[in-house]
Amino acid sequence: GNVWEWTDSAEAGQRILRGGGWMDSLRDQLRADARILVLPTLASLQFGIRCARDRRPQPGD
Repeated sequence: GNVWEWTDSAEAGQRILRGGGWMDSLRDQLRADARILVLPTLASLQFGIRCARDRRPQPGD
């Protein structure tokens, strides 16, 4: 991915980010299942969100 994605999951007072970012150099961090814990107040150009929505049913679905 382009950035680590914020999730709505927390652990020990920290937030879970998933997926790796474009500035990561460790191969393990570039996997979609990679995860890190960060303080919820931490900001970085490597952190972001994924916008998504359900697909509207189309005629004939």
